[in-house]
Amino acid sequence: MDLFANRRGTGSHSHGHSPRGSLKGFIFSFDAYVAFMLTVVIIYGMFLFITFPQGYYYEFEQTYAIAKDLVYTMGHSSPGGGYSSYNQLLAQDINSGGSASCDEVRKFVPLQYAFQVAAPSRTVCSRASEYDPGITCDGYRKAKVTVPLMLVDYGVAPDSGFNPYGYHTCGAEAWVENGIAISPCNVTYSNYEAGEVEMGVVNISICI
Repeated sequence: MDLFANRRGTGSHSHGHSPRGSLKGFIFSFDAYVAFMLTVVIIYGMFLFITFPQGYYYEFEQTYAIAKDLVYTMGHSSPGGGYSSYNQLLAQDINSGGSASCDEVRKFVPLQYAFQVAAPSRTVCSRASEYDPGITCDGYRKAKVTVPLMLVDYGVAPDSGFNPYGYHTCGAEAWVENGIAISPCNVTYSNYEAGEVEMGVVNISICI
């Protein structure tokens, strides 16, 4: 009887130990997860504190809002003059080496801010603050925000071609159009050229 009682007691004790072990494992895992998340939050908070001093935090937020609005405006409005958008004018400046688009950018950026437009191939322009010429994107004092702008433009413009048929009848002499000799009543063909589309990223920086 004593031996049977001991076996029963031992078995009962072993059976009751397993749930407690599982619970401890869950608690340890949860504790490690919470510790990891707290570590991430602390590191992120320290990064924000070091990168953006508290005294200039609101200047940074305002500068970022201006940069986002500028990128949106350039892609959704037109300066006129045959350009479908400010982005198209900027793309033409990049291809031609000009900077006319920067005069348009100045209209959207408050005068106390400096700005810079940089393409992969070159810096299109860099303008200082109108209030303080010492504030530039190379020597800003409070905040600098750089926003990427995706440009899409034709590297080779499309050519709609021409119609080889006109008010000519069969039997008439051949004529020349766009440097190509056309014989009357020849089978027509398409000389439409779709062009080539080029894409690139331009960085626009707003600084104060």
